[in-house]
Amino acid sequence: NGGRIRRQDRESDQGAVGSKMTISGTVVLAGAQATALSGVKIEALLKGATAASAQSGTDGKYTLSIPISAGDAVAVVFRQDGKATQARRLLGGPNATVTLNVALAELQALTCTAGKCALANTLISIEGVPAGTTGKARLFNPVLETDQFPGNFEDNTGKLLLSGVFATVELTDGQGQPLKTLATATVIGVLAYNV
Repeated sequence: NGGRIRRQDRESDQGAVGSKMTISGTVVLAGAQATALSGVKIEALLKGATAASAQSGTDGKYTLSIPISAGDAVAVVFRQDGKATQARRLLGGPNATVTLNVALAELQALTCTAGKCALANTLISIEGVPAGTTGKARLFNPVLETDQFPGNFEDNTGKLLLSGVFATVELTDGQGQPLKTLATATVIGVLAYNV
């Protein structure tokens, strides 16, 4: 063959055209009861674009089928109003089948007045928010709630990351739109757990 790689050989190494990866699982409410959650929006992102999407059924189950090549990084995002968004990163493989079960935690309402939003227990406070802001948040204990951590316990260079606390905050502006950027004068305060 003169050193040439035949097309089918190349495809078998990298995943044939049309190869799919199947991700399925169950989404439940975090806690002792682990109640199935229906209507959770699940999105698989591949190279920054939506490759597949689904919603969980009444039993909390979902299935995604994603066109994939070997080594592709897939981000699977789980969203539902009033729950902390979860994201998981997987390395893709053609014809792979992956089970990915997720527990979504409920968010707590923030009290927002005079440019400040805070949880009633003051564990989280955000100062310098625009008038009319509303929101929800949740503080997590990294020792007891490792499944809620957004990613692996490592920084962007792969070094071990020791987290004393982490939080999810969702803010909405006066027109009911998600507030995605805050002024540079905004101060976010989080009190760590004693563990």
